[in-house]
Order: sequence, then C-alpha cells, then structure tokens
Amino acid sequence: MTLITICSAKHSPGVTTLGQALALQTGALFIEADPAGGDLAARWGVPTDPGMLTLAAASRRGVSRDLIDRHGQSPAGYPVLVAPPSAEQSRSAILTLGRPFAEHLASGTDITPSTDHIGAVADCGRWDPASPCVDLVAESSVTLVVLRPTVESVAQVRTRLASIAVIARHVLVITIGSRPYGSDEVATALGDVTTFGLASDERSASFVRSGRSLDRSLRRAPLIRSVADLIAELHAVTSVESPRALSPR
Repeated sequence: MTLITICSAKHSPGVTTLGQALALQTGALFIEADPAGGDLAARWGVPTDPGMLTLAAASRRGVSRDLIDRHGQSPAGYPVLVAPPSAEQSRSAILTLGRPFAEHLASGTDITPSTDHIGAVADCGRWDPASPCVDLVAESSVTLVVLRPTVESVAQVRTRLASIAVIARHVLVITIGSRPYGSDEVATALGDVTTFGLASDERSASFVRSGRSLDRSLRRAPLIRSVADLIAELHAVTSVESPRALSPR
C-alpha cells in the first residue's frame, strides 16, 4: 500500500474533493494536512478531537496503526484524520508528526487496508517550498498537483513544479475539466510532465464533499468514473515500486 499526496499551486481548485473521492473509492486513510487549516470537521459537524492535533500530541514515542486508528474518525465511511481550522495549529501538528509519520504512512506496513493498494491520501493544500508537508511529499509514491486548465493556473503551477519535482518521486498534474484547455495542451505548456484529466462535475463533487456514501447512480457520474480511471493510473505507477522500509533511528 502507498501514500499519495495532493497539492495545488494557488487558490482551491479541488484538492480536498479529489482526496475525498480517492478515499471514498478505495477506503484509504484521508489526512487533512493542509497548512492553512482543515475544513472537514466544520463541514461534517464533527469535533476536531480526535484528529491531527491529538495524534501529534500522542506521537512523541512513535506512530503505529493502532495510534492512528485511535485518533481517526469515520463519519464518511472511510478513516479521516481531521485538522483544526486554525492554520497555526495545523502547521504545528504537521511539523510535530514530521518525517516519522510520513515514513510510517509510506512504508505501508500496517496502515488501514484499502482495496486499491492506496493506504493513505494526504491533502497538502497550497504548495510552497517552505511547506510543513515537505516530508509527506518526499515520502509519497505519487504527488498529484491539481489545477483548473486556465492560463493563470498553468502559469502558477509552472513556477512551483521544479520545487516539487526535486523532492517527489513521481508528479502527476491533474486538470479539472477540459475548458478552455485540455490536459494534453496543459502538458505541452508545462513541458516534461505527465497530466491526467478529471471530469468537471459539480453535482458529484458536492456529494463527495458532503461525506455521503457511493450509490449506484453516483458510481456512474463523470467525476467518480474519472477518479476510478485515476486510481488505475496510480496503481500502474505504484505497482512497479517495492515497499519502502522505515529508516533506522
């Protein structure tokens, strides 16, 4: 099982929604690791305790699956580590968990089992080289960089790709929708980068954000079907990698 990280260059093009959709379809652990603060606790009406803050406080002696399970919640049918809305508290929790947490997730040795070899998905929010999510990105098997295919968004991603690529094992640029430019045009504009196009489907996205379970009609929706294709693409990338071992300490 593997760790997938998701980030954006600017604004909020759908990072959290994509992360939720991946977790919803695979049963993977979803981690709110956005340094700007979390949204899910307020959106779903659940407490932030347990969550990232309590896990960080309890992780002084190490991280284990049992510890993660005790600090997770499952209001949407998949395990979630919710973050507080405070940017200061969120950054502190991510920094406290640090590389040992990232290595544990990436090792895949005892993370909550999923159906598609994706053990954990981390929403890292807006990327910058000083982000506290550096360890998560460095340890993940694939980093997804999400954008809307506009001239402005492509320009923003272009300025940040180099700082991501220098630490990430694999980078996949995700385009939401195909207007005004398709994923192939975005790939050409960005240069030597792999892109993957997701359907722009606000109706399905609102269902995913609400925390509802997948029903038969939703499974046929454009967004859900394109996320299923993305999962297959991620599996193709990660299946050729050997599991990571925790570094000695």
